[in-house]
Amino acid sequence: MSQKVAITGGAGFLGSHIVDYFVEQGEDVVVVDDFSSGEAKNLEQSADDVEVRELDLRSEDAIDGLDDIDVVVHLAAKIGGIGYFHHVPADIIAMNDAMNKVVFDAAVEHDFDRVVYASSSMVYERATEFPVTEDQISEIPPPDSAYGFQKLAGEYYCRAYHDQYDVEYSIFRPFNAVGPREPPGEEVGQAHVIPDFVLKILDKEQYPLKILGDGRQVRSFTNVRDIARGVYLCSFEDAAANDHFNLGSRRASACVTSLGRYGSAAVARRTSSSRRPRRSHTTCRSGSRVPRRRRRCSAGSPKSRSTSRSNSTSAGTRRRSCDDVRA
Repeated sequence: MSQKVAITGGAGFLGSHIVDYFVEQGEDVVVVDDFSSGEAKNLEQSADDVEVRELDLRSEDAIDGLDDIDVVVHLAAKIGGIGYFHHVPADIIAMNDAMNKVVFDAAVEHDFDRVVYASSSMVYERATEFPVTEDQISEIPPPDSAYGFQKLAGEYYCRAYHDQYDVEYSIFRPFNAVGPREPPGEEVGQAHVIPDFVLKILDKEQYPLKILGDGRQVRSFTNVRDIARGVYLCSFEDAAANDHFNLGSRRASACVTSLGRYGSAAVARRTSSSRRPRRSHTTCRSGSRVPRRRRRCSAGSPKSRSTSRSNSTSAGTRRRSCDDVRA
């Protein structure tokens, strides 16, 4: 028998793929979104099989709009690129905290079976050993960024409402999800690296590509469908109750210079030799020249998969472990 599942932030990139996966599994899905950043077109694949409720989860009035829900997958959050994090840290904490409180208060009032909370690999922002594991969350210092700190605070919401009100929860931390529907940002640092590069290559024909840092950052990308499957398991498996899980791949799959190099080659193919000659290097934002010669940046297959405690993921970076590192 299917359960009624509310997916907050369900019209966003990650949320819409989770919506599609849950619908495919036969669940009764309610999309909860205020459409401040999510888009209705992201729901086209499952539009005939879902109910959409336009709610502002910062308002306590939204609690009544969740009165018939069995399980809530809580992804709704104010999120942007690194630039966004630095410009509005107070808004990030205040708005996301308000949404968390409404969702967990609704869980108490309406006796949800489970709250599945979308944390972030940004909670490992200050990790120094990789790949990171779930056990490290209690050992590393708290994140420096307001976003990472607020996501970690959301994990404390889970445990606090469980301890006081017996709310069942499951926490998942997605690592570098990639796939269709992910929008690019208008400026460097506003989006994940892959959609950011796609915008620069296809729309702006930027040449050479601008990137943040020296380009040696390594990423472990995870197919968004694998993340969706992991979230589904967190929602219904008994073993996932009141526990936390990293969702991603253990192996690093690409470094930023590799992505930039592939992007430069794509730019060269799209432009005629008379308009723009091929160049033998990519220029990083720092001004360093990156040879076009192919070089392996990491070992292992790039194939991603959902992981549980026995297969914890690596953020795959020498400097930062996060799903929100931007190009």
